[in-house]
Amino acid sequence: MVIVVLLCRVKTRRLKSGYDHALAERVRTAREAHDTLLKGFSGVTVQMQALWSRLPASPEKQRLGAIIADAGKCCARARRSDYSSGTKRTA
Repeated sequence: MVIVVLLCRVKTRRLKSGYDHALAERVRTAREAHDTLLKGFSGVTVQMQALWSRLPASPEKQRLGAIIADAGKCCARARRSDYSSGTKRTA
């Protein structure tokens, strides 16, 4: 009976270790995707700002300004979610 309990514990530890490893890999992949998307979105926003600064005053320029503001808010929210979820990385 003791052997059965010990074997079950060993199996449980192995399963938990495998699960922990898979979860850590998924978290890492999600962080990389988040970082990549945020950087890309920030880059597009900077390009729109550069375009905006060269346009003459017009309804289109005003609309582009609103789009840029929305994009900035999205980037800020994404950064805050990264900080608040405890995933802030220093490296």
